[in-house]
Amino acid sequence: MFFHRDRDPKGHLAVLVVLGDVATTWILPFTAGGFIYIATVSVIPELLEDTKFWQSVKEIIALLIGVYMMVLIAEYE
Repeated sequence: MFFHRDRDPKGHLAVLVVLGDVATTWILPFTAGGFIYIATVSVIPELLEDTKFWQSVKEIIALLIGVYMMVLIAEYE
């Protein structure tokens, strides 16, 4: 599927909606990646502020476990 830059972007959205599975294959990873990026950018600096080292390690491990759980859910859904 090729997109031309001189065409209306609304048509591209319509194509993605009509194709269903293809749309899910492309949109879901971008949405999940954006969510994970926003979550980590806003949370990690707070985790590293004025805390003990091991507390920060525990919190980052918990964050990674949460990401892994999302991967498992997406894989077995």
